Amino acid sequence: THDLAAAPAPDAPKAVEKNATSKSMPTKSESKLKTLSPLIETADLELKIVSFNALKLRIFDEALVADWAALAAEFATADVVVLQEVPAGSAQSRVDALCAQMEAASGELWISVMSEPSGPGNPEVHAALVRAPLQVHKIATLHRIDGASMDHAPLALLLRGHDALATCDLVVVSVHLPPRGRQRQREEQRRVPDVIRALNI
Repeated sequence: THDLAAAPAPDAPKAVEKNATSKSMPTKSESKLKTLSPLIETADLELKIVSFNALKLRIFDEALVADWAALAAEFATADVVVLQEVPAGSAQSRVDALCAQMEAASGELWISVMSEPSGPGNPEVHAALVRAPLQVHKIATLHRIDGASMDHAPLALLLRGHDALATCDLVVVSVHLPPRGRQRQREEQRRVPDVIRALNI
């Protein structure tokens, strides 16, 4: 699994994951939650986000056709899917094929965006697939964070357009963490403030 990590209306919070269900007589814990988080709405709304290391996204490999068809059907139950380790040279055709399978499975429109290629080694990209009515308003490839060069440069997306985001925007960041021996890069890829600055939010 990979870490996922927002221009809100003035004075609005910057991210939302899940809205609570409205009840006529809230429990003590619900009242406390609403006090702590002004984002909690009285509606049963949520967004499902999936992150998956695609291991080269070998969707055209005959031995993996059935596996990728099953994955596409599962991905199609989400609102946002982010993928790591997609070969840059063939990324468009591979992502397009996956997107088509997800549209067939869900009967809904999906759009895809990709990061700029980065190393080390053979260039790879992050890919993101987003289900309508969500809209991608901005994307950024984070080649450097706080002066540190990023391998597998993270992809950041600013999303809007879903009922669950009525009072805020959402930033999703796809990361592929370096090995534990490169601790500084691992820590820098978790720096959300730098991600938000990169999107000019």
